Amino acid sequence: MSYLTSRFESIVTRLERRHHFPWTASAGCCTVEIQNAGLATYDWQRLGVDDLATDPTQANLLLIAGWITKSRADEIRTIYGLMKRPTWVIALGSCALSGSPYATPDEMNENKVIRAQDLVPVDVET
Repeated sequence: MSYLTSRFESIVTRLERRHHFPWTASAGCCTVEIQNAGLATYDWQRLGVDDLATDPTQANLLLIAGWITKSRADEIRTIYGLMKRPTWVIALGSCALSGSPYATPDEMNENKVIRAQDLVPVDVET
């Protein structure tokens, strides 16, 4: 019985390495970009990305897009902590990477707008 259990666990581990279940944390106009990635035009399933996870504990890929405020930052940290390991993080767009192209220096200094890499380790920046 233990052989079957260990064999099953190794198969599940191999499958999880090749398949990603994304959880999206997006705001503003970048939400449309993430929605378009799942359409037939881009077909993210050929890259190993399956359907969106229904719960952060099922996800192993975090897609961050749009601006991040203080309240949103707490939510992203919590979601990242709940996700399966190994976890991949992709930050999409200038708002997630630089805070926002529209943010004034005062907003950046007061931490009203936060960069994704200041919250969680980002693996891919696009």
